[in-house]
This record gives sequence, C-alpha cells and structure tokens, in this order.
Amino acid sequence: MKRLFLSAVVFISANAFAQRNTQDSLNLAKVYEIQQLVKQKLSGTVTEQDVLDFVTYINNSKSTTPQFQFIGLMNPDLDVMNSDPNQPINLEYLNQAFTQLKNKKNVRIEFVGIEDYYDFYDASHKKSDYLLKYKIYFINDTSFGINTSNYVDLRIDVINSKVSSIFYILSKV
Repeated sequence: MKRLFLSAVVFISANAFAQRNTQDSLNLAKVYEIQQLVKQKLSGTVTEQDVLDFVTYINNSKSTTPQFQFIGLMNPDLDVMNSDPNQPINLEYLNQAFTQLKNKKNVRIEFVGIEDYYDFYDASHKKSDYLLKYKIYFINDTSFGINTSNYVDLRIDVINSKVSSIFYILSKV
C-alpha cells in the first residue's frame, strides 16, 4: 500500500513538474537515476569497483560541452589538473578525484536534499536545473586526520538531463 501511495505521489509530482516542459521531466528522471546510483555505490563498504562504476556513470552522463566542472576542494594536486574550467574532464581525472572513497568500510550516505533552480533563471534562459546534495560519512578509522571533518560534501548539478558539475568538499574543522 505504501508503495502504491508513494508511486502515486511521485507520478503526480512528476506530472506537475512536467507541465513546465518535457525536458524537466527527463531531468527529474536523470536525478532519480543518480540518486539510486549514489545510494547503491557510495554506502556500506565502498570498493574500488563501486567508485569506478560511479565515476564512469558520471563521465557518461556529463554534458558534452566543455562547461562541465569538477570542483574538488580536497586535494590541491587535483585542482592543478583542472586549472582551466573550460577544459573537458576525463574519466581518469574523475577516478583520481574520488580516490578518497575507495575501499572504505562503514560509509554512510545522508541525502540532504534537492535544490530546484528553475526559477533562478530569467525568462529567456529558463532551464531544468537540479542540485543533489549529500553528506558522505566515514566511520571506523577512515578519518582524514586532525583538522578535518569525517565527512565529504558531495553535490551533483544536473541540467537538462546532463551532469554539469560536481562539488566534492572536505570541510576543515
């Protein structure tokens, strides 16, 4: 019964959003797909293969224009690799960027929420834009050491059914 109710709510919500335009309903489908993948691959015990599957998916889902951006504030060496935000980002770069997640045990994902930026754009530039926000917590000896928190902020921006940017931030305490 709960599934039927939840399906009805999702269907009604999707239809309400779809009234904005068809692209928005496609974008919502991509957002849901990403949510499922994050939950499946980046929680529990995260293997190297899980990370590779995740970054391969992101790489295949990203915008084909060079406007895709990865903003990694964890590793200054990676920022040098992405010194030009207009340069396309390849699979190798993404895989390196997510090395912090590889072979971790007891990883917990907290879904923070989804921001809808449709109304942020002026009328002549309206587009479907959702930002997924997560906190990835590391438990049991997987801390990054003193002066750092034990979680990573992960944000994935999805515009018109394409991943347009990823924010991956390890906060200082």
